[in-house]
Amino acid sequence: MASEAGARAALYELTAMELSQQQIPADSSPPVDREAIASALVAAWRERTFVAAPSRTIANFSKADALAIAERVRALRIAAGATPVGYKVGFTNGAVRAQFDAAGPLAAPVYDETLTATARIDAGVLLGPRIEPEVVIGLGADGEIAWAALGFEIVQSHVAGWNFGYLDAIADFGLHAALIVGERRPLDSTDAVWLTPMQVQLLRNGDVVERGAGSDVDGGALGSLAWLGSDLRRVNRALLPGEIVSTGSMTRVPAIASGERWTIAALGGELPALTISVD
Repeated sequence: MASEAGARAALYELTAMELSQQQIPADSSPPVDREAIASALVAAWRERTFVAAPSRTIANFSKADALAIAERVRALRIAAGATPVGYKVGFTNGAVRAQFDAAGPLAAPVYDETLTATARIDAGVLLGPRIEPEVVIGLGADGEIAWAALGFEIVQSHVAGWNFGYLDAIADFGLHAALIVGERRPLDSTDAVWLTPMQVQLLRNGDVVERGAGSDVDGGALGSLAWLGSDLRRVNRALLPGEIVSTGSMTRVPAIASGERWTIAALGGELPALTISVD
């Protein structure tokens, strides 16, 4: 009986030792191929095609992956000849976050080739384009706020049907396609406080389709600017003199189509109205 008990004890000890030596991986999924995803997104931008949403097809796709891919996309765009001239901040409006089920804000570069000099946009070369009425802020030579203007950011999605997740939007150029800036009004950081209570209307072919205010953006335009500064520190960058920042949509984000005319107007005339045509 004693020998049988000793045998069982020895067996239990051996089993415990074997289990302790086993290494059970926390996550057996393969690592995300960030380089491949970034290259595919840049190719989709160049060829105006769609890609599969990484968050829908990769089980362990994380925010760290999305942010790293966004940085790589930026590097690839620069290598292809684009020059960053500032930033867009997106999902800064609770109504827009609800519209696209976004978990928080995002930022992405604006490039010289996406900053549009004319008040026209060709919808035919974009993928399901939508329009965002925003306050655009420009920095002066001293790096401080120098001017503000109403602007339109045109956004698109390289995921068909806008069926993306928040992390996909971060990786996908922040959805940025183009930025049209209206007439600039000089101001400084002190004057800029009136951008927050400013009331705006978004009109399509003369009819009001959305109403909003500077306060619909988290913290107003200045709050958006502050968030961007914090986000850039994550990648060891800072806003530079002369750069521009599109601070986020003051309304929900409607689709646009050829033949339409869109206007953003400040009801109190704080900033000059902007009208664009869609070809």
